[in-house]
Amino acid sequence: MLLNEKMSEEIQGKIQWLPKAPTEYPQGSGKYNIGLKINGKFYNKHDEVPKLEENLKALKVGFEVKLTVVENIIQGLEVVSDKVEAKDKGNFGDDLISFEDLLEEAHSTFKGDFTIKTEMISHDAEAKAAVFKAIVEITKEGQCYEFQAHGDADQVNCQSAMIKPHYLRMAETRAIARALRWATNNAKTAAEETEKGELTEEEMNRSLEEEQSKA
Repeated sequence: MLLNEKMSEEIQGKIQWLPKAPTEYPQGSGKYNIGLKINGKFYNKHDEVPKLEENLKALKVGFEVKLTVVENIIQGLEVVSDKVEAKDKGNFGDDLISFEDLLEEAHSTFKGDFTIKTEMISHDAEAKAAVFKAIVEITKEGQCYEFQAHGDADQVNCQSAMIKPHYLRMAETRAIARALRWATNNAKTAAEETEKGELTEEEMNRSLEEEQSKA
């Protein structure tokens, strides 16, 4: 079935996230896109770089927009309101992105054609510190692209008392978050990378189950 024969839908809501620049995907293909997060879901717009850059200049987080999409691909975009609620200046949290959003963006951008591999680089059980390496592998048109990053966690950079016992999981999560940032061309720091970062509920439950199984 051709693209224009597929069912289109209208999406309206405020922009929750958008990139600073278009992303080439797959790398070396000359094809570019930008992703917008609306109502908790990512939608991609494909076009020539100058047109995508023009779109980004005309948009801001907080703008209300109406999209015409076909299978998450933006076919039409209209700004409904350019009023943005004022935010407190100097709020570092406004410049963070969550692990959940990064993973969701990766699934939306790469259509599931990617894998995540992790490897423990070092572990000091006495000091309760660990370093992990994560590799995001993207497969597109028969070619494989890799994005690598590292993440560390110890009793100093994990401030939350709930997280300190799960430093291994946090180190792995931080590595994955950074690799996903490289893969999705996202310059924002992941919330989990900060000292006050938290694990997702699923990760926490898995850690608790592992601890209970050792008891």
